[in-house]
Amino acid sequence: MSDKKREIAFCTTVTESYYKEFLLLKYSAEQYHKCRWVISCDKGIYDKIKYDVNVDALFNIHIQREGDHVTGTDEDAKNFNDTTFTKFESCRFSIEKYGYAIFLDSDTFFVNPLEEKFFRMVENSDIRLMASPHYSDNALSIADAGYYNSGMFVIKCEEILDRWQVLSFFQKDLNLYFEQKPLEFIVREHFVVDLPFNYNLGWWRFDGDMVYDRLKYLKLRENKIYIGDYPVVNFHVHMLKELKYGNMGDFFKIIILNLLEKSKNSKYTDLFEYYTTLEGEP
Repeated sequence: MSDKKREIAFCTTVTESYYKEFLLLKYSAEQYHKCRWVISCDKGIYDKIKYDVNVDALFNIHIQREGDHVTGTDEDAKNFNDTTFTKFESCRFSIEKYGYAIFLDSDTFFVNPLEEKFFRMVENSDIRLMASPHYSDNALSIADAGYYNSGMFVIKCEEILDRWQVLSFFQKDLNLYFEQKPLEFIVREHFVVDLPFNYNLGWWRFDGDMVYDRLKYLKLRENKIYIGDYPVVNFHVHMLKELKYGNMGDFFKIIILNLLEKSKNSKYTDLFEYYTTLEGEP
């Protein structure tokens, strides 16, 4: 298999408090791919990245402070909503420019490249939506937050994006969880490709008595991080953001850092060193 980097465009949302995590995502993604970025951002981030040659920066976050949807007030939740919903703008921009939008939350990062079959599905015009199941095996959580995690998806149809955005706009009236539960209803209307377990590997897939045992399948193999028989493509956990509440994925973060640190994989060594540098910055 060729080591030549595949070209790819990603969308994400970045505010000041997520900037370090975005830098980690960007660094890790560019270890494996030739990247373009479409970024919804606030004024501080816009001023930092607007001249980057591989970035389309959309200054579309105008709130004075970032919301907290876990422990905050109703106003915090609204601010969180307003920030989160800018993903529709970045995705629409990407679809118009590249023919697709691959959205990633800024608290994700890569430890292996996207597979060739992923690229083939992105290029397949019959596939208009690719979504990432939570794989949490927690029926109550899924009933509330939705079957799919909206921190990673691929969308290629503006009509579908528009329907999702409208349903999300009325999420409070409909008692739906932000934009994530609405995605579940949008998915029911279309043929959709589910991303496999080794993509968007979030901490919640290992949190709880039913699924904690899965951690034993997360290990170094052939100097790469695997989950069972498959290389982990990207993780989803807060690594650098200062949270207003406890980091529920802290146990997962520690495990990942241990794997990176003891690996002899040069990309992992570089990533760990970059993480350490970011961690030490104010």
